[in-house]
Amino acid sequence: MKRTVCLLVLTITSALAQQPAKDQDLIRFKNGRELSGNITRVIDGSVEVKSKSEGGGVATQQFPIADIERVDFAEAGEVIQKLPSYKPSNAPQLLSVWEARRGLLPLPQSVTGAIGLRVAHLLLETGKPQDAQQAENILKEIIAEDWDEVRRDQANALIIESLRLSGKREEAIKAAEKFLEGEATAHGKAEASYSLAMALAENYRDFIEENPRWEIDPIMRPQRQRLYNQILDLYLSPYLLYEAPPDLTPKSLLAMANFLLEYNEVTAAVAVAEDIVQVFPNSPEVPKAKALIEENS
Repeated sequence: MKRTVCLLVLTITSALAQQPAKDQDLIRFKNGRELSGNITRVIDGSVEVKSKSEGGGVATQQFPIADIERVDFAEAGEVIQKLPSYKPSNAPQLLSVWEARRGLLPLPQSVTGAIGLRVAHLLLETGKPQDAQQAENILKEIIAEDWDEVRRDQANALIIESLRLSGKREEAIKAAEKFLEGEATAHGKAEASYSLAMALAENYRDFIEENPRWEIDPIMRPQRQRLYNQILDLYLSPYLLYEAPPDLTPKSLLAMANFLLEYNEVTAAVAVAEDIVQVFPNSPEVPKAKALIEENS
C-alpha cells in the first residue's frame, strides 16, 4: 500500500515539475508571441522555461509573468485527475509543488489553485490548529490571486473551516453566515454549511453546559430548540444541494449522526448512519457508520 502511494506521489510530482519534451506548455505573450516549452519553476515574478533552441539543444530562459497573457498547461488535465489520490500523509509532497507553482495563480488556465485547494483540504483533515493556520494562509492567497472564480469561491468557503479548526470559532460563524447570505456555488454553500454546523455544535455544547435546566426554563427552551434545529438543517444541507462535493456529504451526515447520538436521539442517529451505508457505500465514513449502527441497535 505504501509503495502504491509513493508511486502516485512520484507520478503527479513528475507531471507537475518535469514534463516530457513531447508534452509542452504553450506560452502566449501579450505581444502576440508564442513559445512552446516546459515551465520548470517560478522565480521572483518570472517563469523559467526550458525549450528547444534553434541548434537542437535545450535553452533555459526567464520571462516576467506580467508579460504573459495565458499558458496552455500540458499537464493540466492529468493533474486534476490525480489530485484526489493524495492523502493527508502526502500533504508535504504536494505542499512543495504548491510552493514551487504558487506564482502561477493569476495566469489563465493555471491549475495551481486546484493544487492549493487540495493541500488546504489535506491540512484541514489533520484537525491540528497549526495545519489549519497554514491552510488559511494558502486559501487567502487563492482568494487574492487565482484567476478562476469558482476556485476563489471554494477557497472563501473552505477558509471558514480553517478559522474554526484554528480556534477562531466566532470569527468562523460570522464568516459562514456572511458567505451563505451572498451568492455562491452549491460547492461553496455545502462547505460553508458544514463548517457552520460544526461551529454551532460547539456553541450548543456550551449552551447545554451553561443551562443544565433548560427544559424547564421558558426563555432557554425555545433558544435551545432553534439552535438544535439549525444545526441539523446545516448538517443536512450538503445532502440536499446538487453539485455539493461528493466526499463532503457523507462526512456531514456522519457528523450529524454523532451529534444526534450525543444528545440521546439514538433512533434518528441510527437512521442517518443507515443512509450513509446505503447511499454512499464506498465512502470512508461507512465503517464508522456501521459501527454506530451495531453499537446502538
